[in-house]
Amino acid sequence: MSYDLHFTSQDNKKITKEDFLNYFKDKPNYQIPEKTEKDFQIWYENPNTGVYFNYSFNEDEGIDFNINYLRPTFFAYETMPLVVEFAEHFDLLVVDPQDHEIGGDGAPKECVQKELIETWARSNAVAVQNSDTKKHPYLPHEKTYPWWIYISKR
Repeated sequence: MSYDLHFTSQDNKKITKEDFLNYFKDKPNYQIPEKTEKDFQIWYENPNTGVYFNYSFNEDEGIDFNINYLRPTFFAYETMPLVVEFAEHFDLLVVDPQDHEIGGDGAPKECVQKELIETWARSNAVAVQNSDTKKHPYLPHEKTYPWWIYISKR
């Protein structure tokens, strides 16, 4: 299970593969593939915090974002500011299929960090409740958040 977003242009302008790749090339923690086909993924992984996610680029279908559930909430705190920065850079709207969690309708909208964190956190909480906690150990936010603050500033 994962949290997925789709990006759409406000003016139907397509982002080129070159522009997409150039956006990430000097940013830390992004892994850019050496060869790219019609569709490919760019992965983010922070070795200090363990946070990871990916963007998928498809010349025909556009750009998607994916982050797994059953992760500490700090995954969203680290990830969503980067998602907003990406959307603002390319002047994109976001389609958040999970935004019903906060009363949304899944229509394209401005990329708002607080809303993305909230929809991911609520959807993640449902995934945690439905999981087998023996397979997926769980630590409460009160324990993971201070650790993430410490390790991300270290």
